[in-house]
Amino acid sequence: MDYEFFGTLAAIVVASVAVFTFLLSIKDEMQEGLRDVREDIRGMGEETRKEMRGMREGIRDDMRVMREEVREDLQEMREDMREMRKDIRGIQKSVESLSERVARIEGLIIRPRELQTHQESTD
Repeated sequence: MDYEFFGTLAAIVVASVAVFTFLLSIKDEMQEGLRDVREDIRGMGEETRKEMRGMREGIRDDMRVMREEVREDLQEMREDMREMRKDIRGIQKSVESLSERVARIEGLIIRPRELQTHQESTD
């Protein structure tokens, strides 16, 4: 019997088992690494979703504040417009009053001249 052949065969089997064991350990490590990567990706996705929710909530809050500010500004503008209308009405009344006064004054000025002209023509 050729014991050398069996010794070589046994060495090959032992080496094959060692390689296979090594590959299995690498496979396990790679699977663990992949699990870690998947968990990291899931975690990042969850963090991103949370941040996006926070951003949306922040945007909603900002929009609420802006809407309220616009409402307040519009209300102030309405009040200012009401005040301006009142002021314009007051100015119109003042102008009408002044027009009447000017007309009366003009009437007084014209009348003496007319009277003077009338007196001259009768003389």
